[in-house]
Amino acid sequence: MRGSLTGKFQDGVAKLIALVADESNLQALPVTTRQALGAVLNQLSALQQQIGELDRCIHTEHRASDFSRRLESVTGIGVIGATAIAATITDPRAFKSGRDLAAWIGLVPRQHSTGGKERLG
Repeated sequence: MRGSLTGKFQDGVAKLIALVADESNLQALPVTTRQALGAVLNQLSALQQQIGELDRCIHTEHRASDFSRRLESVTGIGVIGATAIAATITDPRAFKSGRDLAAWIGLVPRQHSTGGKERLG
């Protein structure tokens, strides 16, 4: 579903760019509105460039880290997630188990057990 939403957004932006670029039809878009939308489109373009640069940096860090590449092999973890986990958890041996790590991240409830009573919270 997210892919189709992105496609619809891109289609809408392409239509908006065409509408703003068509200066011959003042009925469809007044000059002031055209100027305001032009500024918004410039901001969108700048954001797309920044996102692209950050994405390239993340992929470069990912390729350079063996830990990050191994994390990516886990089902459900992609490049961004693997890179974020590798950057956040510098020493995975600090956790007794995978469950402790997952609880620290917030994926599963913390375990508070005393006297044989298990309490998750």
